[in-house]
Amino acid sequence: MSGGRGRVVVGLPVLARCRSAGPSRQRRRILLAAGATILLGRTHAAEAQLADARPVVGVLLNGAAAGSSGLNLDALRAGLRDLGYVEGRHFSFAVRFAEGDLTRLPALAAALVALGPAVIVSAGPQAGRALKRASTTVPIVLAIVGDPVEAGLVATLAHPGGNVTGLVLQNAELTSKRLQLLRELVPDAQRIAVLADESMRAGVSEALNVAASLGFSPRLRSASRAADLGAAFQAMRRDGAQALIVLASPMFEAQRLAVVKMAAEAGLPATYEARSFVDAGGLMSYGPNFEQMYREAARYVDKLLKGVRAGDLPMEQPTRVELVINRRTAKALGLSVPRSLLLRADQLLPE
Repeated sequence: MSGGRGRVVVGLPVLARCRSAGPSRQRRRILLAAGATILLGRTHAAEAQLADARPVVGVLLNGAAAGSSGLNLDALRAGLRDLGYVEGRHFSFAVRFAEGDLTRLPALAAALVALGPAVIVSAGPQAGRALKRASTTVPIVLAIVGDPVEAGLVATLAHPGGNVTGLVLQNAELTSKRLQLLRELVPDAQRIAVLADESMRAGVSEALNVAASLGFSPRLRSASRAADLGAAFQAMRRDGAQALIVLASPMFEAQRLAVVKMAAEAGLPATYEARSFVDAGGLMSYGPNFEQMYREAARYVDKLLKGVRAGDLPMEQPTRVELVINRRTAKALGLSVPRSLLLRADQLLPE
């Protein structure tokens, strides 16, 4: 408008309206507007402080998001939900995946520790050692670990004593049972390959001794990296191996598709530590449900977030193990699964 009457200044609607009001009403409206602005600012500041106060739960996984590591992360989430935790309200996740390359673990562990997490969840002795080197104070929960005492991660299972706790597998006992089940499945096999991760020597001598006691002629073949697997399987072919046991290893788990494929190409009946191998086409597994162990790890996270010291939390063993058999793979290998195994299996994958 050409005159000054009724002119509205864009961007200052409250002040413009106040010009047409009386002096006292104008002051009240200005004060109310200013008060609302201050209150809104304080609300945003309080929300920011609340967000900053949310504890960070770090997660370091050996594999990739698209695979068993992703499922394990989902299981941890579910376990925390069961305990009443709401992600984004009570805590936030900081997740790192090694994508099957365990040489990345030290750098990933250091990066997680630098975030100042309240607790870190991981699995396996390699990740445990990387995290403990990165920090001796941040509580660490290992959802799955073979022998943490031998790995130097804890003092004892009952009294860990440091910043590491979690769930432990008695791999020697499980390996012995896997070999017994494999003997039932291939009663005439003599030469067996024992595939072990060179970075995890625990349980190797026991596996060789038990295999020999069951009438096998064992031959150790080792690999420490994914690139070593091809050479290991070529050596098994030269040995004339008739069966295979794959010992526990985060690297083998991360590379399970390659391991299962190579075993099939070599025509080797193989037994594994986890059903994820059987889901990928492997013949047979005997061991705990790893997803359930991650779900159980949430209980440790809960206690640590409430102030309990990691060194005071005894390490526990899984209470249930599963026998899973892939009948389609058995058929492809020309094997007839004995009725005794069919009846004892917790799950039979269809033909």
